[in-house]
Amino acid sequence: TNCAGCHGPSGEGAFGPPLVHNENMMNTSYVIAHIVNGSQNMPPFREQLSAQEIAAVINYIGTSWGNKLTTISAAKVKAGLTMEKQK
Repeated sequence: TNCAGCHGPSGEGAFGPPLVHNENMMNTSYVIAHIVNGSQNMPPFREQLSAQEIAAVINYIGTSWGNKLTTISAAKVKAGLTMEKQK
């Protein structure tokens, strides 16, 4: 429900960019960073979502609406979070 308000119920985009066939969705580090830190008009979800929940969001986006992206584990998200903290 958090995502659909801006990205549309079918990922087609609305106030936020589309999640359907979006080249940026193939870059796991990019996606993790945007969910965790937010960007321009997107709020950060660092405090609201666990690594497991972030992985679930990424996997949902990556396998919905015709997207065919590789799934990600919570461990990989945690590793990405660690890298973000070190910056």
